[in-house]
Amino acid sequence: MNKRQDIELLRVISAFGIVWFHLGAVGRDIAYSGLIVFLVLSLYLSAQSTRVPKNVMDRAKRLLVPWIVWFVIYGAINLARHKPLIPLDNGIIFGILTGPSIHLWFMPFIFFTLFAFDWLRDHITPRIIAYASAASAILIFIMASDWRPWSLKLGAPIAQYAHAVNGILIGVFLANYYALPSPARSALLLIILALAAYLSILPMPGIGVPYLLGVSVSAAVLLFNRTLPARINFNWLSECALGIYLIHPLCFMIISHTKLVSELGMPFVVFFASSVSVILLKRIAPSVSKYAM
Repeated sequence: MNKRQDIELLRVISAFGIVWFHLGAVGRDIAYSGLIVFLVLSLYLSAQSTRVPKNVMDRAKRLLVPWIVWFVIYGAINLARHKPLIPLDNGIIFGILTGPSIHLWFMPFIFFTLFAFDWLRDHITPRIIAYASAASAILIFIMASDWRPWSLKLGAPIAQYAHAVNGILIGVFLANYYALPSPARSALLLIILALAAYLSILPMPGIGVPYLLGVSVSAAVLLFNRTLPARINFNWLSECALGIYLIHPLCFMIISHTKLVSELGMPFVVFFASSVSVILLKRIAPSVSKYAM
């Protein structure tokens, strides 16, 4: 089946947003919406996939093996810079799950999330999954003022997990959107967007604006198929999205050391360098790249 190029473009944009956010440049709260899109797409594309077989070993090869590879790479960098291998503020288990570079929290998290979602799809009807995920997302938004400060106080990776849960739930909801009757699904989506809009005006950075933008853009693309001209193809770059996510902190370390790039230009330069690095690795050493990204 041909890939929808509007979704592939969205994957690229979300990867750029994550790079932008991690670099701490101006507008990072807007850029954080890239993570929300990344989460929504992960669940949506998993639900749409017809690849067989899909089992725990497939997931492990795709997500845990690259996680281990980059865990070693960033861990070696930490040791070379006389830093702790992993953060131990919350104990060794959470330290491992956080990883030697904070962005690595995503890999084991999404592995277990997708595994759980596959199990749910085998045991629960799409309609029940859609209602349950939407209702849970709404409840989490309503209780944001309670769990957000608590999660931030606990630190990584709890803060990241707590923030990501709603992106996962909304991704599941959108993946099963058309299993619901039209009035119900539209009402649930509007409630989710309205709550995100309300949270965006509260003094709670990282919740309202990222979710409002991330969910709005995701829903607009996923639920309203926009056919792009046949000549437009983003596959070559969208297939590098996970690799870009994994390698961009390393590219940032190298580029920032040169002190040649301004703060405003850094996200663009790092994204470009990460993209080129992944593309070259895939072409020059495909046997290596399949384990690393």
